Amino acid sequence: AEGTLFGAANVFCAYPSCSPSRASMLTGVYPHTHRITRNVPELFGPNTAQWESKLPPVWRNFQVPASVPTLPKLLNAAGYYTGISHKFHILPHGAFPFDEWITGTPESVEKFVAQAGGKPFFLMHNIPSPGRNFALWVKRAAHRVEPVQVKVPDFLPDVPVVRQDWADYLTSVQYTDDELGRV
Repeated sequence: AEGTLFGAANVFCAYPSCSPSRASMLTGVYPHTHRITRNVPELFGPNTAQWESKLPPVWRNFQVPASVPTLPKLLNAAGYYTGISHKFHILPHGAFPFDEWITGTPESVEKFVAQAGGKPFFLMHNIPSPGRNFALWVKRAAHRVEPVQVKVPDFLPDVPVVRQDWADYLTSVQYTDDELGRV
């Protein structure tokens, strides 16, 4: 199989929030160009026009303009089979014509790959952990990081509540790694 590995020198965060960062990954431009500068409502799935039409008018200011090319459009035009999993948080949906919207379970990923047939494919596999609420991921984790095991980063106070929060975050990262390994 062929693919692309992005090394540390090529990694950046366009904006410290889900929607703007995801929109930058899928458009190749900064948030001030694609106009998504805050998290927008989650409307996951291929048929969301009826939901988008009911959003308050303020959300019209936070939509990718039609003039901005998007990765799914470009890849579809090049013959790729495209998909996304778990969450999206970008408006308008019509600018991102994924062929499949999947749940992200290992079974749904296998089905997506099979549906692609012999075509090249692109799957944006979004994993909801390690986002907050950490407790949700900690409950599911096979391996738990204990507060006494962690080294609290220097920029945080080393107090019990921070130590617990950092341990829960690291546990959710481990859970994410395990989940990705299942896929």
